[in-house]
Amino acid sequence: MEQLHFTIKVLGPLAAYRLKEHQVTQTIQSYSSSIVQALLSSRPKVGDQMEVMLNRRPLGLAEYITMDVVNWESLNLSDARRCGFDTVDDLGQSLKRAGYSLRPLYRLLFFWLEEHAETSKDKLIKLLCQSDATYVEIAKRVGRSRQWVHQVANEVGLTRNRQPRYYRSDITVDKVLDYYHQDMLEKDIARTLNCDVTTVRKRLREAGISKSECLSRSMKLNWRGERHYRDDITVEGVLKLYHSNLSIKDIAKTLSCNQATVRNRLKKAGISSSENYSRAARLRARRKRG
Repeated sequence: MEQLHFTIKVLGPLAAYRLKEHQVTQTIQSYSSSIVQALLSSRPKVGDQMEVMLNRRPLGLAEYITMDVVNWESLNLSDARRCGFDTVDDLGQSLKRAGYSLRPLYRLLFFWLEEHAETSKDKLIKLLCQSDATYVEIAKRVGRSRQWVHQVANEVGLTRNRQPRYYRSDITVDKVLDYYHQDMLEKDIARTLNCDVTTVRKRLREAGISKSECLSRSMKLNWRGERHYRDDITVEGVLKLYHSNLSIKDIAKTLSCNQATVRNRLKKAGISSSENYSRAARLRARRKRG
């Protein structure tokens, strides 16, 4: 079935509203438009049905009446009103926005098939309820587009949450969690299960493990999947050395750890970075005087 396309950018808001209300029964198209090419090749004939689309959204079915070649001088007020405009100038502005005001113009007449559209809609709802066919297959049965089928399914609440075509059903949530609790990184789990990292992350989300939780866990694991979080370095141990007037560098050297580890423990103890900086300045001044 051929489609007759309109856009709000070309029509304008008023003409687009009239098109939605099925008050537009004529359109002016250029030679390069797909519907004109189809009509010139005699694919749809007089009396055949067309699907009217606005911004790629279906509005209903219309029956093709006739098409003829016109020029700008031959267009009058009746043509403008059948196209959804109040004046010929409004029609001219729309043609300029379309970009073919000076090219050969084709006047296409049609009328709406309200009763048939409603009948096909009822048939579609029955197919959505009774059949497990895809939207493309249902669209072929009712003689409409896949977009219209999806739109009606949304309206009546019959949308289908289908799994992707390449869904890895062999990779279950339990299987991913088993490796996850063995302190394996997401990339290592994906390599073990021969799948993509995205698949592993989706299964973890299904298990209720958030993205932030996975991130904090990965920060405690190095690139080999081994824990590098220093559980032996406690906040109390760092505070004890801190209050003995040792610098952060000396504390890290004493505990054989990184200075960032020391700063993190101090931060957990409520000691801010600015307080550390002022304390370090006092220690340097004291050493100079000593």
